[in-house]
Amino acid sequence: MTCEACRVTVKSSLVRLDGVEEALVTFNPPEAIIVYDPAKVTIQELMQVTTNVGYPSSVKSRL
Repeated sequence: MTCEACRVTVKSSLVRLDGVEEALVTFNPPEAIIVYDPAKVTIQELMQVTTNVGYPSSVKSRL
């Protein structure tokens, strides 16, 4: 991600998923902190939705 529009695109795609309660997305550094219900959405689904909008992702850490 290199701009504000990129950040908005990623955040919008994440918050549309059932089970995502909150998504904090930054472009510098390019990362997202996501609060989600693992009973409704998987990490793989979260990564797939960012890939689908043009921003492949990986898990940095899980809390």
